[in-house]
Amino acid sequence: MKVVILSGKGGAGKTTVAASLSYVWRQEHVAVDMDVEAPNLHLFLKPQITGSSEFTVEVPQVDESRCIACRKCVELCNFSALSLLGKKLLAFNEMCHSCGGCFRICPVEALVRNNRAIGNILTGEFAGVDQNSIAFVGGRLNIGEALSPPLIDAIAEYLHEKHESADIIIDGPPGASCPAMSAIKDSDLIILVAEPTVFGFHDMQIIYEAVADAGIPIAVVINKADELSVKVWEFCECKGVKVLAEIPFDKDLAQAYSNRQILAAYSKDMYKIFTELAAGVKCYV
Repeated sequence: MKVVILSGKGGAGKTTVAASLSYVWRQEHVAVDMDVEAPNLHLFLKPQITGSSEFTVEVPQVDESRCIACRKCVELCNFSALSLLGKKLLAFNEMCHSCGGCFRICPVEALVRNNRAIGNILTGEFAGVDQNSIAFVGGRLNIGEALSPPLIDAIAEYLHEKHESADIIIDGPPGASCPAMSAIKDSDLIILVAEPTVFGFHDMQIIYEAVADAGIPIAVVINKADELSVKVWEFCECKGVKVLAEIPFDKDLAQAYSNRQILAAYSKDMYKIFTELAAGVKCYV
């Protein structure tokens, strides 16, 4: 089973839910951090990192001895990663989306394939609720990089190769843009973490609309639940989406979070909430 945990904005609580759900999940599984631009799942699970592999994307390098300044590659590229200055072709590889089109369209093979590192894939292990060893996989985009979907796709490919038989619990990217859409590929369930504030509720509706047509079951967890949560309940009832859990709005829980504690390990009440959440998630298998 592959579960992706998303939220309409940063700070809604998806990492809180992902960490605790992974902590109480008793079947063989992998905890995955696909929030590669700002990864923090490791702060809560505290894995022992045992491996790190550099991830690269393919970018063009100009062979000036071959280039005839025909402009075909410049006109093809929608991201302005290639520009012709007089007769000199310039490549701006930080803007390249690695589509490979420029290599194919060049009539004289003046563009050479080159690799550029944009991040790393980290692997390790951490201790679950029974102190059993659980696999951890996370991505980390290099500072200043703007293109995270290739790294997210590479993590998904790694999981398919190395952990095909295990359940996967993913802390996904926040928001409703391309990174989140990359994270939900081939998933069995999307959990949306909703914060019942005006902005939180608004952004939850946006991420719901973004993933609703993906053909993947959707469930909701309400974080910082209070009297305002009724709006989230009404929305979910209208859309036919099940609310699997409510995490109360509580100062002590906020303090535990700030101290990087896994909420499921914080108290018996929180452990019960997340074990019931895990049971609810498994009903979607």
